Amino acid sequence: MRYLGLFIFCLATLSMRAQTDTIFTDDLRTTIQEVFSELDENTYNGKLIERSLSDFPYVYEQIQGKYDQTHNAVTWLLMLDAIIDAHVDTTEIVSKADVVTSIFDFYQEMESIDPGPDVDESLTVPFSLVIHKVNAFDSTIVANGGVINNNGKLQAVVPESTLYREVTLKSAAALEFYSDNGFDKAYLKYDPRFVSTSPDIELTSIRINTGSGFMPLDSVNNQVEYYRYADSLTAQAEVSYYDDAVLVVDTISFYLTLDVGATKTVSPRAVDRWDTKYTYRGLEIDFRVAIKYGCGNGNKIRRPIIIAPPYRPTIQPVHMNNYYDQFDFKSLLSTLSEMGYDVIFLKEKPGNASIETAGRELSRFIRSINIQKTGNYPGEHWENILMGFSAGGQHARYALMLMEKEHMHYGLDHHHTRLYVPFDSPHHGANIPMFAQATYYELDRKMNILAMIAYSYLRDEGSKDMAFNHILAGNLSNTSGDFWDINAAPTSERLNLLNELENGFTHYYTHTQDLRKTFPAFTRNIAVSVGSYASNYTDAYGLNPGHHLFSQDNMFLPTSFGFMHKFRRLYASKYGNQQETLNIHDVNVLLGIIPITTKRIYRTNGLYDLDMAQGGYKNEFYDKFFTGAIPMMLSGFVPTFSFFGQQHYKGNISFMPTVSALGINPTLWQNNNLSYNLQSNGLMYQEFDFDPDDGKSDIFGYPHLGNPANHFQITPFEAVYADPYTYEHIKMQKSVDVDNAINDNYLVYLRDFILNEVEADVVCLQNKVIGENHINWLPDYRYKAWYKAQKTIRIGYDVTPKTNMGNFTIKSSGDVVVYAGESIEVASGWEAFHVQQGATWHAFIGDDGCDRPRAVSKSGQPESTVESLREEAKVVREELVMHPQETIEGMQLYPNPNEGNFTVHFPETGGEIRITNLSGKQVLARPVVGKQLEIRKDDLSSGVYFVIWLREGYVKQTIRMIVQ
Repeated sequence: MRYLGLFIFCLATLSMRAQTDTIFTDDLRTTIQEVFSELDENTYNGKLIERSLSDFPYVYEQIQGKYDQTHNAVTWLLMLDAIIDAHVDTTEIVSKADVVTSIFDFYQEMESIDPGPDVDESLTVPFSLVIHKVNAFDSTIVANGGVINNNGKLQAVVPESTLYREVTLKSAAALEFYSDNGFDKAYLKYDPRFVSTSPDIELTSIRINTGSGFMPLDSVNNQVEYYRYADSLTAQAEVSYYDDAVLVVDTISFYLTLDVGATKTVSPRAVDRWDTKYTYRGLEIDFRVAIKYGCGNGNKIRRPIIIAPPYRPTIQPVHMNNYYDQFDFKSLLSTLSEMGYDVIFLKEKPGNASIETAGRELSRFIRSINIQKTGNYPGEHWENILMGFSAGGQHARYALMLMEKEHMHYGLDHHHTRLYVPFDSPHHGANIPMFAQATYYELDRKMNILAMIAYSYLRDEGSKDMAFNHILAGNLSNTSGDFWDINAAPTSERLNLLNELENGFTHYYTHTQDLRKTFPAFTRNIAVSVGSYASNYTDAYGLNPGHHLFSQDNMFLPTSFGFMHKFRRLYASKYGNQQETLNIHDVNVLLGIIPITTKRIYRTNGLYDLDMAQGGYKNEFYDKFFTGAIPMMLSGFVPTFSFFGQQHYKGNISFMPTVSALGINPTLWQNNNLSYNLQSNGLMYQEFDFDPDDGKSDIFGYPHLGNPANHFQITPFEAVYADPYTYEHIKMQKSVDVDNAINDNYLVYLRDFILNEVEADVVCLQNKVIGENHINWLPDYRYKAWYKAQKTIRIGYDVTPKTNMGNFTIKSSGDVVVYAGESIEVASGWEAFHVQQGATWHAFIGDDGCDRPRAVSKSGQPESTVESLREEAKVVREELVMHPQETIEGMQLYPNPNEGNFTVHFPETGGEIRITNLSGKQVLARPVVGKQLEIRKDDLSSGVYFVIWLREGYVKQTIRMIVQ
């Protein structure tokens, strides 16, 4: 009620004032200095909270004497932001830029600590505290006319010493910015950079209660442990300090994560997802490496699948288990391990390095993996698979192209990689819509500390390399009055990267006539897009060019300095000239006396509508995360007044458009085309001799089937995936309609698409030349490659629709070994299979029980010719017929897989069962005393196991069990 009279006075006063009473400014901070210049700063001790123009409700409430708030990282930042702006002499308090730098430095320092091999990573969060005494205008004296407007400057008409009263602003927080990080346990760390008090406050002690009682936190006892899965997210800081020789003990409540008000109910991760972890120390950046070994590989790298991670800002720690949980959708990673592949996941440190830096380091890591696998299994030569999620796909692309150039020109090691899989990667650039970029730019310009954090993301090396267009390099210009135009332009860093991909890695076998020129030449390249292959989002969400996204029109909100009127509008980018994307108009009414107006309208010139094209969403950039464009617009409102903005769209803005993720030729979709329908344009066929009307897929396809002569002019990829139900960029399990069974099925389709490209039941060798993809000027060099199939290897000219028709050829410098679980088939007449003189070819049948053909050594055999190959294949087929795989029936396991309890049924009693993991380690053993046995899920963590029935010392039967 204390502002009610002032509120009415403000309305009445403003209605009578002329337009000239309002100060119009584009430099708010300088204007504030002028407005307060006639007041004696010594009388308010150089710290006046109204100078901050803070609309943060916690400041407003604490000025009124209300201190029962519960704080978090955002509220601490906004409180400190107001305190900094209250100071006349900026040298007397830390700058906002230094605060932001300290935050990033802290997390960089924590990430640089190597926990050691097979040691769990830890999360360390800085404890942050501010206790500052400032001055504020006495509202009663102001309401009674104690200060007036003198030509745009405040002038006291009462003794200035009576105008102000002293208030203390306080906030404590765990300075964590990403709560969904996978850590069960964390440490709250004392760091003097994040403890700030005014000179008249003498801090004596800090004690922290995270649920187990108060514990000291200081430079000696500098860490307090807390658990993020069991305890309430609310903690208390008991702070003791002297205020002008008077001892004060305050207790400040704060949240331990940004999940404000929530309580975690999940249990701790008792079992690690990975078999081993270590830190790879690189020349430019480091990798935290987590490995899940393949079945039968003896806990040694044998058949690597190397996975590069998505972009990660410095202040976002991620536990390696979190990566596993995120990308093991429908058991993708565990299934690859079960098939015999060593899943090697990388966490880049830092996670926001440039594509060039991360790509160079990844190339060195690939070489180290090749050395390891050769040392582990000297006679085997399994090729690598390289997968990258989002930015990681670009890092993988750069690494492979760099290694191909270095190999062909300088004789450095071959990458020995057969499959490149970018997963929703920004081949044409990631989309950070201009409404978001303009918001960050404008609020950063006004020194909003949250905007400074968000804007720092735009300026790091990873973002400058990836963003399709960037306000940093957009030739921002003041065209007239309040209008600022942004011309479409990528950063110079991105232009340099594109130039290097286009011209820096060319070699003898570079494709020069199509889109493959800037992609690896010696791998099969396939791509995944998260997002619809066809939907027109104008129809689906009404998200048309120039669409009104968000509005805010709040009249005279009570704030710490008086009143504020906020008018904001956000619009989707529209191709053309001077298309409005952000309209921001604020009126700050100082003490109800002096209106100060700031206004800017941002417009775009020549920008494509990538923020409305179909593709993968990353809504936390715009809606969810506190530094998103819309949350920043909403921050700071007094909740009881319910002055919130209005959202005019469903909340889905494309971050990774399908056209970018699949490298679609820009000339086919640019200039305001909102969608590119993969299916109608013939990219979604799956079979030879398809029916043009009925043979189209709704999930994935092979572009060459619909465009046999020109598919590489459309996309550089031989296979593409894009379904209509998985939307969330890199977080498919959180997609739109995540509870919908249809969406659940599509995650299965996505998993199976990747698994079939890695290794299908039937592996087809077609349109490939072994021995071509290496240097020809080293006379003794041989390229060695091993292939396997769970059931059949088929060789021919047109045995698969997955790639262009063509012969499978082994040149004289090639050495190939193939394994199949059941059969090896060669096209009739062998005309499509060429083994040149001097080449080596071996084929074997075998199965070791874990979907991996048994490795059989044939070292020392003579080099194969076509005739000897025919005889060898004949023997292989005869062996398969004469020695069929024995099938043992009897023990039954059901339901399998499932996420509850299992029942094992036996045809007879006796013996015991043993349950082992994929590495062969026994995790459970039970005697078989009856014909039925129950296995509880509580006894095992999620994963793949083998149930082995033994009788009289012999293995009677083995069944694979999947615990979901």
